[in-house]
Amino acid sequence: MLRSASFCLANAPISASLLCFILLKIISDVQLRTILTSKLEPSINANVITPDNEKSLKKIWKSISDYFASSQASNHTRIFNAVLHFQFNPNNVLESITQIKTAISRLHK
Repeated sequence: MLRSASFCLANAPISASLLCFILLKIISDVQLRTILTSKLEPSINANVITPDNEKSLKKIWKSISDYFASSQASNHTRIFNAVLHFQFNPNNVLESITQIKTAISRLHK
């Protein structure tokens, strides 16, 4: 990708160079959006990708960040389930206590 950008900029007049740069930026933005959205689970994808943000990598990233913020009900559910299904490890009591305290403290945020 970089090689084609260098070639494009080296062998074209200034206005064409700018056009080439913009096209490469658009292509890389599309590729990054494709990679990002392909790695999302379908249930998360349905909650974070909207018609308003589907064409903007920055808006998609913000939506993903907001979705996983602790203020979201789905995140509270995940944390509650972590506490609910906690498994005590008798071989490492201190670690188990630390894990349960951390999970409980996340419920209060």
